[in-house]
Amino acid sequence: MSDEETAGLTVRDRCARAGMSDERTAAAFERGLLMVDGVVVEDLNMPTEPGSRIVIAAS
Repeated sequence: MSDEETAGLTVRDRCARAGMSDERTAAAFERGLLMVDGVVVEDLNMPTEPGSRIVIAAS
């Protein structure tokens, strides 16, 4: 996704746009495996900065 496409989107929005189901996003979040630029996500509704990277850590 380009920076323009990600401007103003939340972690949840970006996961959905990447093709993740709500269930998979929730499971990764609940296990502390979802990160934005190396920082564990504490709120799926937090906004993301353009150019930030979302990663699901290995379980």
